[in-house]
Amino acid sequence: MNLRYQILCLGLGLSFCGVALSGCGGSTVKVESQSQPAETSGKENLKKRLQAIAETGSGGSGLSGMRESILELKKTEPELANQLLTELGKLEKTSNADVIKKVASGMIEKL
Repeated sequence: MNLRYQILCLGLGLSFCGVALSGCGGSTVKVESQSQPAETSGKENLKKRLQAIAETGSGGSGLSGMRESILELKKTEPELANQLLTELGKLEKTSNADVIKKVASGMIEKL
């Protein structure tokens, strides 16, 4: 193959990639900001996670990151966070599905 042919193929290939990657239009994506305060969404996130745990009765990896979320809550609601940390300790120590469901349900009620 000659050098001109290789350069032509390379140029055409790059041109095609540029057109394919750029798309057909310049549509804009609007991102709406959240109007909820951070502590409300943090509590709601905890509640959702706990509901899933209460339904399944499985802790394990579902508990990962929960301690950090509760510690964040401690900045605004220290008493509640301390209660939740105590209950989380119970969840972390057991593998009994019935106990997990009961403790998680109790934590939801506190939230």
